[in-house]
This record gives sequence, C-alpha cells and structure tokens, in this order.
Amino acid sequence: MFESAPNKQQGSALHPPGAIIAPGPRNTILFFIFIQALISIAILIKSIAKNRIQNMNEPQTNETINTSDPLQELIERAAIFRLLAHGFTYPQEGNRQLLATAMRNMSYHAGVANSPWMEMISAWEECNDELLSQEYMRLFMGSAPCSLHETAYGDGQRLAGKPREMADIRGFYKAFAMTLSEEEPTPPDHLATELEFYSVLLLKQAYALEEGWQEPLEITEDAARKFLEQHLGRWVKAFAAGMLEQNATPAYLLLAETTAAVLHTESERLNVHPELLSGRIVGDVMQEDALICPRDLSAPE
Repeated sequence: MFESAPNKQQGSALHPPGAIIAPGPRNTILFFIFIQALISIAILIKSIAKNRIQNMNEPQTNETINTSDPLQELIERAAIFRLLAHGFTYPQEGNRQLLATAMRNMSYHAGVANSPWMEMISAWEECNDELLSQEYMRLFMGSAPCSLHETAYGDGQRLAGKPREMADIRGFYKAFAMTLSEEEPTPPDHLATELEFYSVLLLKQAYALEEGWQEPLEITEDAARKFLEQHLGRWVKAFAAGMLEQNATPAYLLLAETTAAVLHTESERLNVHPELLSGRIVGDVMQEDALICPRDLSAPE
C-alpha cells in the first residue's frame, strides 16, 4: 500500500529516517512482526515509566487495558488501525489465522472498546481461506456492491467532484512523504490505504512526542483530525451498512462494523464531527482495480 519516500540522511521532525515501517500486504511475516513489535514497545514503555518490569508471561484478564501514558496510547492505536487495514487487503492463503491471532493480541486495549472486536475474532478464526477469497471477490471486486473506495459513496454531486476528492487525499499523503507502493498499487481512496495512512500519522505523533518536537506533534495531530473529519471518518459507516445489506460473511461484516465503531471512538477522542456520507453512489463507475484479480500478478494496470 504505502512506502516511505526517501528521506534526507539527517531526517527531519516530520520525516525522521527509518521512523516509519510500512510493509506491503504480501510481506505477511514482516507485517505481523511489525504489529508484535508495536505491542512490545508499548508494554516496555509502560514498564519503564512505572520503574518496574512486568511479567510478560502473566495470563491476560478480561479487563480492557486503559492507560494514561500518551505515548503508549498512540502506539497501540496505530497498531489497531494497521491491523484493520490489513484485513481489507486481498486474503492471501494462510494469512487468515495470523490475522486472527494478531486481533486476539489486541483485544484488551482501550482502542477497541465499544466495538464487536471479540465477535470479529471468532468469525475470523472460524472462517476458511477459500470462503474469504470468494467473499472478497463477490463483495469488493469490479462492480461488486460494496466498494472499498471512499469516492464511491455520497451523492451525485460528490461523484462529479471525484477528481478533487482524490487530489485532496493524495495531498495528505504527499504532505507526510508517503507514496503509494509501486509493487502493490492501491488507489489512494481505498479503505486499506486510508487506514494505513492514519496509522502512520499516529506513529509520527508518537515519534514527535518521544523526541519532544512540539510543533511537528501539533502539525501531525491537526492532520489526523482533518483526515478523519474530511475523509476516513465520513464513509465507513455507510460501507458497513452496505455489507449488512449484502449478507456478507461474518468475518468481513464484523471487520467493517468494528472499523466503523473504532473510527467513531476515534472521532469522539479527537472531538471531530465528520459529516457522514450516504450509501454508494448510484451509477458509480467500476473500481479502478475492477478487472485485475489479485492472484494475477502479471495483469496489466
């Protein structure tokens, strides 16, 4: 989905060298190492802050973990959004159980409260790879009923303004030196791309906070609020409603409903009020990736 644009050798407050890791969806092992690393770092920071080392082998309780440590909170929220993003990429064989395991590891964090997170985990554990692949094609590919693209939702006026909306989304990415991966091309308004970008913004906030960079922190916080209010927070509820109408398999339906719930919590956290879009635009053109099967890596662009 994303790859970081080359940084100057010394880096900068907004684009520190090596600060952002954005593995593509094919590199599954690296992705899950990335998720586990974020969780481990968050726990380590909490331990150091309390001047004690926690026993990592202690069994988890059913209580939601809530912390007042802003750095840990940012890292955990970034991991949650990166995890959700991966769920909306094409389901490569064998990834389902890995994804379900990562979901379970994040199930006791405050960022997933008030969402059907546990039900989503069960659905992913009980599903099978073949069904996920079939449902992905039925629901999301080509002129399928549940578009994964932001600009497919709203009214006719929004359809007419699609080039402006796409340019605005690209502007957010460019401002933070994020470019779409050439190896894994994904349109800028794809749900997985927008979720991953939001995760990157949270990680950049964490980096700025740790370094004591107040101005870059404020700039990135403001960008997160604007991106949530103007783009990511506006359309996922309509997307989830469309999934319900199409009787989507529980794994994808609960993934969509969980994402909508997490975004609602995030909006409340940041005190933003996105103007929610209606359902899919009538007469919407086919998605940009309409005729390319994800299994066919040699398909023309």
